[in-house]
Amino acid sequence: MDPSNPERDQWMLAMKDEVEFLRAHGTWVLTSVPPRKRILSGRWRFVKKMGISGLVERYKARFVVQGFLHRPGVDFSEVYASVSYKAELRVLLSAITHRKMFVRQLDIKTAFLNGVLEPDLDLYCHQPEGFRVLGPDGSPLVCKLVKSLYGLKQAPRAWSQLVKKVLTAHGFVMSRSEPALYYRQDSSGGWTYVLTYVDDFIVALDDLVLYTLLIKAMEAAGWEMK
Repeated sequence: MDPSNPERDQWMLAMKDEVEFLRAHGTWVLTSVPPRKRILSGRWRFVKKMGISGLVERYKARFVVQGFLHRPGVDFSEVYASVSYKAELRVLLSAITHRKMFVRQLDIKTAFLNGVLEPDLDLYCHQPEGFRVLGPDGSPLVCKLVKSLYGLKQAPRAWSQLVKKVLTAHGFVMSRSEPALYYRQDSSGGWTYVLTYVDDFIVALDDLVLYTLLIKAMEAAGWEMK
């Protein structure tokens, strides 16, 4: 970070918040550099969140790993993650209108960071620039990834698989014809539909009590809603 940057303190604080979040989230464990392993680099991305007044409301820094360096068949295999399309949304909205259902929209905060990587992937990246620590003997350390990071080719799939795991554990069934759509019927006959698009969910319900239960299930999984 350029010392002459007048916003340096704000950006440094944003970077510190990001690193503390990743560490507390269990995104990686520090380890010595493994032999014959590709160590991915990462970079900082900076965004100013502007308010309706046109003033900066928040300085946001995000650590993004350079997953484009991954080799197919070596560092990753399957990366497919289901997402919904406009056709599915129109069908769901038609059903909502016909049945007079309640509708809610959810946005999951830092969704990709919740995805757990498959243990056999054995992925590593360098520590974020400006926050690197050394081992007890002064040797360099790298991050062995436990959870996904933005930029990883596996990140969308890891998140999609986690969504499936959490929703199906609470009685939802994934649609065979549309894998991004989940549905559940409770004991009273009420229906709940969840249509997913990456970290955005459209929830349709016959009873708002079911919505409260769904939110509790997501919070129990450690998800934060915006």
